Amino acid sequence: MANQSAGTTERFEHCPKCNAVVRNPQECRSCGLLFERYQRADRKKKRRQEAQDLLQARRHYRGRLSLLFAGIVCFYGVSLTSLIVFPGEIVGGIGFIVRSTYHWFHEPPQRIYNPTDKHFLDYARQATVTIRAPGGTGSGFFISPNQIVTNRHVVEHDNVSLEQWEKELGREREIVELEKQIIDDLKTAYRKMKKGPARRQQKLIIEQREEKYREALQALERKEQRFQSVENSLREGEITVMLFDGSDCRVDRIEKSSTFDLALLEVPIRSTAYLEPESDDYPLQQGDTLFAVGSPKGLENTVTSGIFSGFRWYGKSYEYIQTDASINPGNSGGPLINRHGYVVGVNTAKILEAEGLGFAIPISSVLDEFDDLLW
Repeated sequence: MANQSAGTTERFEHCPKCNAVVRNPQECRSCGLLFERYQRADRKKKRRQEAQDLLQARRHYRGRLSLLFAGIVCFYGVSLTSLIVFPGEIVGGIGFIVRSTYHWFHEPPQRIYNPTDKHFLDYARQATVTIRAPGGTGSGFFISPNQIVTNRHVVEHDNVSLEQWEKELGREREIVELEKQIIDDLKTAYRKMKKGPARRQQKLIIEQREEKYREALQALERKEQRFQSVENSLREGEITVMLFDGSDCRVDRIEKSSTFDLALLEVPIRSTAYLEPESDDYPLQQGDTLFAVGSPKGLENTVTSGIFSGFRWYGKSYEYIQTDASINPGNSGGPLINRHGYVVGVNTAKILEAEGLGFAIPISSVLDEFDDLLW
């Protein structure tokens, strides 16, 4: 059909009732339909339908508004009641939401965990740090942008052990001084001896003892310098963290575990590289390849590998991961990671009398111990 103009009677090309060709603009000759009356009835029907649709839409709107209001009242009522009855749980839940929101908007760079090209090891080395403390040097690793996990014994020193160390140095100094006196007595006797084999033998003995004396004296001096350095550091309470790029930073806060050999450090910087705990998709199984990252003997960013030997219990409460990856002094506090790049444990100790017996605290113990502090 076609319109002549808005507000005028429509002119039909075919009858809307019988579909016959229209030649009379007022009436269909085939069925007698009056076009003007048909149009009025059609407009009235459309207005009635529009009114019904509007009424239905208003009913839906009022129903949804009522449901929204009832939901808001119930939400605030339940929230207020829960806040009164369970204040600790509510505060913890709010903290979790805040942390989740923070991580959502501050997502770290995408990491590639590919055991074939070892990119995950490069990332783990960037997340691992060297910790210099009064008691010595150890390792640690970022578990969040500004939080570092390490062993408790790395960042603290026992004063009783320090006194024992000082006593042992005193005994060594006394032994070295006695050796010096013995050498002087041998030299005096040598000068009084007559020429001959006995005198030449005495000279060789003196030379050998003097050489050993010089070595013992140099070793003692190194120990005494080390002791003096530790003693000075203890007075200053100095703990520094050396990052992968060689820069140093201070420690703002230290939280020590009373249960495990663990400590959590907070530093005033944000690292883009930090390790994620092991995934449930890759549970540890005997024979799995593991990598230990740390600074053994001061050699930063050292990586050693081995396998997961099994879980071992200390008493009835504490579980440790056993591995044959090389763990040496300085590895303490460093991460033990699997071949997917996830951290599974914190390197802690080895048995000195045996090879290939290293132990790490499971990362689950870290999460349980510092649950309220970790981001």
